[in-house]
Amino acid sequence: MNIKYPRLVEDAFEKVFKHAGKSKAETYRLLLEKNFINEDGTPTAEAIKNGFVALDEKATLIEEQKRKYPIFRQFDDEHFIVANGHVYVDDFIRLELARQTLRDPHATGKAKEFARKEIEYLDR
Repeated sequence: MNIKYPRLVEDAFEKVFKHAGKSKAETYRLLLEKNFINEDGTPTAEAIKNGFVALDEKATLIEEQKRKYPIFRQFDDEHFIVANGHVYVDDFIRLELARQTLRDPHATGKAKEFARKEIEYLDR
């Protein structure tokens, strides 16, 4: 089984714990126990406040958005806009999601109607 660990765990493992003979699982548990990360791998407020974690706000917010809404995982980070602590999607994502909705045999009529209007609006 190939477990995908959060970026902070991977970074800590590669930079420190690998050389100390620790596994990625041990690295994750230690970072969690020491309150450097939350269970989902995001940095804790305490870790950020104390400067233990260098925070790239844009990448972190996009990563959180993709974790919360898995449908966004298919898109590169360049298609996301971060402003005032909020994550927005660009027209490429809006258009692609509308097209996917139209191709989805399980999408409701209302969803397909909205998708058609979105495509019409974005194709102007």
